[in-house]
Parts: sequence; C-alpha cells; structure tokens
Amino acid sequence: MTKKLWYTLVTTALSLAICTGGVPVSAQETFYKGKTIRIIAGFPSGGGVDAEARL
Repeated sequence: MTKKLWYTLVTTALSLAICTGGVPVSAQETFYKGKTIRIIAGFPSGGGVDAEARL
C-alpha cells in the first residue's frame, strides 16, 4: 500500500468518524464561533490530500 493511499484512507476514515459523531452542529458552532481553524496538509497543492483538506 502506497503512502498516499494510506493517508487518503486514514483521512477519509477520520472524516467519517467525525461527521457521524452524535454531537449536534449547533453545539460545535458556539465553540468555534470567531475562531480560525488551520489545517496543515504536508503535501503539495493540487493533489488529493490538498483537495480533502479543503473539503
């Protein structure tokens, strides 16, 4: 399994785990309101990891 495929699978699994969590979106909205979230993808722009990070 290549490194890129492994990162893609892990990122997808984490995204699904977070999105299907049971916490209402409104509860998260009050916590993150006014804050900046920075996602650092250690790969060049235009690739699959970049697209997933932006999604």
